[in-house]
Amino acid sequence: MKTVLLAFILMWSGFASSAENLGLTIEKFHDQLNSELQEAANAFDFNLVKNIKIKNGEAANVAQIKLNGSNIMIATANKNSKMVKELTNIFIPNGDPQSAAMSSLFIDATLMKMFSPEIPEDERGQLINELIYEATNSPDKKGQYIADAVTYTVMGTNGLGLWFIVTPNK
Repeated sequence: MKTVLLAFILMWSGFASSAENLGLTIEKFHDQLNSELQEAANAFDFNLVKNIKIKNGEAANVAQIKLNGSNIMIATANKNSKMVKELTNIFIPNGDPQSAAMSSLFIDATLMKMFSPEIPEDERGQLINELIYEATNSPDKKGQYIADAVTYTVMGTNGLGLWFIVTPNK
């Protein structure tokens, strides 16, 4: 399952424009994410590792960061510039469903805080809930919100969980 998922991400990332990026390398993103999640690490059982492995692919470099038993973050970077062009939080519930869902919502809100500081803290949860509702009730199983610098997309997939994707605006 892990290999299939990573292969899918590598193929998917090849379709994104290589000139667009989120302004961070995978390493810088990982450091910033760890810093943002530190306070909630115990409450959500986050696994904040210091070093990550980056797989160098033909079209893109990819890092898979397992945050806890229910959330895996995939960071895809441009092969040449090493800058992140897409982030995907993959949520597949494991254990207590309510706790698992809360940890995923926290990660999604943290990504919004990092990439869209213009969105007030008290509005992030509502936006994420609207995206999830749209993704679970629309025919294409997708919800989207375009912020100032990035686009947030939520996709509901059969068997591969709920995906929260951050991409730069073109």
